[in-house]
Amino acid sequence: MDQKEFSIVLALARSSMGNPNSAIINHITRLKNEFETKGEHDRVEKLASILEADRSIPQPKVILSDI
Repeated sequence: MDQKEFSIVLALARSSMGNPNSAIINHITRLKNEFETKGEHDRVEKLASILEADRSIPQPKVILSDI
């Protein structure tokens, strides 16, 4: 995959993380693992940062009242 193609994939990964589901996270993780196998560490870091950003967003909490 050349740099232009990777840029497109990276943009798609970022935009999909706006409303992620387990399939999206799984595919991004698989892609990251494939780049690790190939030794493409800069690409691994970029995908890892997208996955980390998702984990750092606080999940909404529901608080029930006794009213």
